[in-house]
Order: sequence, then structure tokens, then C-alpha cells
Amino acid sequence: MGTELRLQKLKQGNEDFTNWLSRMIEPRVLIEVLDFSCDGLAYSVIAIEPSYERPVKFSGVEFIRIGENKKKLAEFPEHERALWIATGGAASRQP
Repeated sequence: MGTELRLQKLKQGNEDFTNWLSRMIEPRVLIEVLDFSCDGLAYSVIAIEPSYERPVKFSGVEFIRIGENKKKLAEFPEHERALWIATGGAASRQP
């Protein structure tokens, strides 16, 4: 379908969208915003580097995708535990 939205030109208030998004995410991770065309259609993509040391927070809150839905990670402790085990976070917290 494509899009008419150009994320690289988007503003959040008076701030560039990319700068605003970078400020809202903790820990600071690499964010790349790409606007491009393919087969005559325009696309905008946000690529966000994963964090392996701790969950990424947006506006101070950790989220996880459950199926097609975005949920607060705190509401799913079993998923948080599985993430820590999968990323080695549990091992690094043991004495």
C-alpha cells in the first residue's frame, strides 16, 4: 500500500520525531528512521537496536508484544522471567 507519512520530516511538538523518540526510550539504543520508495510506493520504517541487558522502556514503562497487542511487561511476570533467562539477565543477577 505504501504511505504518505515521512518519519524523517515528522515533528512531535517542535522536536524532530527521531530526537523525541530517542529521548523517550531508555536505555539509549540506536534508532534509525528510514523513508524510502520501492516499486513506486513510499514506506517509512523505524529500526530500533535491541537491548540485551535490560528491557527497553518507553516513557518509563516496559512493554511486551503479546500476539498482536502491546501490553505492560509488569502484567506478565512469566514473560519477563523468560526474557531474563533467554538473554542471560537471570544469570548476571545471581551472587
